[in-house]
Amino acid sequence: MAEYDWDAYRALEAQLPDAQWKKYFALDRYKVRNATRLVELGLADAAPQRVLDLGCGTGLFLAGCQSLGHTAIGVNLADPLFDRTLELFGAQRLFHRIQPHTALPPFAGGPFDLITAFETQFDIVDGVIWGVDDWKGLFYQLRPHLHGHTRVFIKLNQHAGLPPNQIAPPAVRAYFETLGARIVRRQVDLPGLRSKLDAMT
Repeated sequence: MAEYDWDAYRALEAQLPDAQWKKYFALDRYKVRNATRLVELGLADAAPQRVLDLGCGTGLFLAGCQSLGHTAIGVNLADPLFDRTLELFGAQRLFHRIQPHTALPPFAGGPFDLITAFETQFDIVDGVIWGVDDWKGLFYQLRPHLHGHTRVFIKLNQHAGLPPNQIAPPAVRAYFETLGARIVRRQVDLPGLRSKLDAMT
């Protein structure tokens, strides 16, 4: 991703020294993590894909997608660091709080080939982790943006209150499994989600 101004990215650390952003300036590690995601998701050698990233953060994953020739759009709240980094990358971002029963804003570019969410934060509200109805609500909101072969890939966060070997409340995991999810550690891989949702209605 040599086309991006990494010196300008690093300079933001002095301008935004708050501890909440500190992890994003461990840039070598952060770049490797996102490059690994691109490879593991098959984007490194794929034909151009349409990608939607929920909770896109700094936009580094979007930047990697763009560098590989894919079309990528992020969804996130406004944030002093993320606003600056997304501008540096020239990445598209919609301002929106991801909620299970609130419609996503209208946007172009879909239906998408891949929808991602990494290290999710939106699935816990006031310390309460989403249940099955919440995930059903989110997938209902995503449904118009899916085609028959859209892959949805979610990496859940290890939220406080869950044992280390538990990715979500048991009923949520069981729901993911009814949708044909491949679950490895905290990764929930949902190929062909729309077909599964259609079969359940």
